[in-house]
Amino acid sequence: MKGFYEYFHYGDHNFNDQGWGCAYRSLETLLSWFRLQQKLNLLTVPTVPEIQNLIDIIDCTSQQKLSNTNTWIGATEVSWVVKKLTGFDCRIIHIQDGKDIVEHA
Repeated sequence: MKGFYEYFHYGDHNFNDQGWGCAYRSLETLLSWFRLQQKLNLLTVPTVPEIQNLIDIIDCTSQQKLSNTNTWIGATEVSWVVKKLTGFDCRIIHIQDGKDIVEHA
């Protein structure tokens, strides 16, 4: 991936997500790349609480809500948000060895 991005990390925006926020912060960093390449029409990248609310809306049938919790998310939830905000399809590909990444890219 070429282009600029913003790096998001634990404690950004005075929000304590230490120990559980890594996927949220990785998602924020990824969304910043889309935004800075003008592939996403947002003035700012969604915060962790905003992402949690969005996932709750996307996964409205789930009994477990994420809003106002310190619940981890994974690749599935990240892909839902990327699809919702960018319109780009996401696929989760299981790769046994890092050397195999090139063949799947």
